[in-house]
Amino acid sequence: MSAPLVALTGATGFIGRHLLKELPKRGYKIRVLLRRPTMLPPEASGAVVGDLAAPRNMSDALAGVDAVIHSAGLAHGMSGHPEDDYRAINTEATVGLARAAARAQVRRFVFLSSIRAQSGPVASEVLTEDMEPRPTDAYGRSKLDAERGLA
Repeated sequence: MSAPLVALTGATGFIGRHLLKELPKRGYKIRVLLRRPTMLPPEASGAVVGDLAAPRNMSDALAGVDAVIHSAGLAHGMSGHPEDDYRAINTEATVGLARAAARAQVRRFVFLSSIRAQSGPVASEVLTEDMEPRPTDAYGRSKLDAERGLA
């Protein structure tokens, strides 16, 4: 039996870097999905350059993939990016990628959201699943909207 193939977005980001190192140790092959051509990380089995904002072009990238781990996104709510940028990248591209994965018959889609979808950068109380989400910035709202779009 061959190793399961995982498509990883955000492989150059903070969390993605760690996933890229850890997953091969656990028996996974990794296909990184990159925005622009870069050197292929040694842990990756392959790479595909594509635009997450145009997920209909992702069919080649997702061919033969067992799971997608989506850790890419526009982070840092205080970066000064307009709300539309957060919505396009964190919400619309996420939902579009999930739909492309479904069309490619990918069995699992793992989305890394953020505590910011539930609260501000610091919560004044313990957060529970029963609480109403209260994101405080464009980043948090875009992550919450992505969660809702995937549900």
